[in-house]
Amino acid sequence: MRYLIVTLVLIATFSHEGFAQYKESIDNIGLSHSRITLNGSRLKRSEERTLMTENFGDELYRKFIKDKRAYKAGLSLTAIGGIITFYSSIEIIAIGARSAYDYPSNIFNDDFYAYTDKVLRGPVYMLCGGLALLAAGIPTLCIYRSRMKSTISSCNSMTKRNDNIQLSFGPARSGVGLSVVF
Repeated sequence: MRYLIVTLVLIATFSHEGFAQYKESIDNIGLSHSRITLNGSRLKRSEERTLMTENFGDELYRKFIKDKRAYKAGLSLTAIGGIITFYSSIEIIAIGARSAYDYPSNIFNDDFYAYTDKVLRGPVYMLCGGLALLAAGIPTLCIYRSRMKSTISSCNSMTKRNDNIQLSFGPARSGVGLSVVF
């Protein structure tokens, strides 16, 4: 019975010391496609919220989420604008080829221009709309991506600590003294 109690006390002591020595360290927080990574592994959204609010405050988390939403809006604008621009460009080329095939000898005739004017109006408007979406989406994407990166870098700067502090007693410039290097 005595050995059992001693064994239980030793196990409890060592497990408590092991738990007391464990401290979760935040080495490197990164960003991967608008998702936070911790030490190279992507976090879930609930883990992102917990990490940001508990370690860096609610204000920094709100700023990150605001920038993330704007980044995703810029990504959507860019994707939709690219698709519309691509489709309308192909349609303009197809209409040009078809109208040149339909009117091969009358290319300088007024009917040709009236036909192409009427038919090309829609795809040209689509092309302008697609280019406008691209013009709005690309800067939004770049600006808010850099803001998200700056938020993450400020989080990394908060977690970096220099644990290398040296205290030495000995000769100094003005004689003998105490020097602290950190």
